[in-house]
Amino acid sequence: MKITEFFHRFYEALSRNQLKIYLPEIEALKNVPEMEEHHPERNTFSHTMLTLEHAENNVPAININQVKFGLIFHDIGKLMTPKEILPHHYGHEERGIEIVENVCNRLNIEYTYKNIAVLSIKYHLKLRRICGMRIGHIFDMIRDITNDFSDILMLEILFQVSESDLFGRRKKPSEKQITKLEKSKGIAYNMYTIFNDIKLNISFQTLRRETLLNYYCNKINK
Repeated sequence: MKITEFFHRFYEALSRNQLKIYLPEIEALKNVPEMEEHHPERNTFSHTMLTLEHAENNVPAININQVKFGLIFHDIGKLMTPKEILPHHYGHEERGIEIVENVCNRLNIEYTYKNIAVLSIKYHLKLRRICGMRIGHIFDMIRDITNDFSDILMLEILFQVSESDLFGRRKKPSEKQITKLEKSKGIAYNMYTIFNDIKLNISFQTLRRETLLNYYCNKINK
């Protein structure tokens, strides 16, 4: 299915209150509670709609479909949160991957968008927390997102998903949260640039992870 057809059907079902027919997994998010402290909107469906609204107003047109597709599914794993820990949703990222893969297979979604949805689920929270992570963890995440440091567009899309997730709620992010997001962006793009430059000059794949990380640490400490 072409992504334009997906969005046509999605918004048509949404406007006719028929989402439970086309995407019952998203409709079911109306029954998933959230912590009011972080989500005054109180349920995951409302939060998802607010993230789409933020994206519409803030994401460049060139990326908008990719970002919105990632946002529609970024919290889908909350459907499987054990009842005993609600309204917390610890581990919802891992639980969401199988769900979105099943949905994309059912709707015959093209691979690129399926991959965006999976990566959005995995990293929408972690990306904006990069500034507090160890270098090795950052390396593994950016390497996964950018297909071995070769696709900066995917990194941009995922940061736009993460930013929309942060701003898409009825509570303005704190200055601390915004600062962490911007600092994390800087670290991620800097790492991408350094390792992409290496790839242009040497056989990147032949180097061990430890060698690459040592090179990176020496580079940023100069």
